[in-house]
Amino acid sequence: DALNRAISWVPQEPFLFSDTIGRNLGMGAPGAPPETLRTAAAVARVEEEIERSPVDRGRHVEGHGGQN
Repeated sequence: DALNRAISWVPQEPFLFSDTIGRNLGMGAPGAPPETLRTAAAVARVEEEIERSPVDRGRHVEGHGGQN
């Protein structure tokens, strides 16, 4: 029982919530300024992909990456 409490499982598969790209980036820091979101994107190594994409941070995406 103590071993079960000491172990956690964190899936490594990326996941998007059905919301905007910016809100997905700022999920852990609601109301974060744009610079913080850019930093989060850089840390997640998705900043270049976002910059190349025609989809901006305010664009709504469906879970698992579908777009509206």
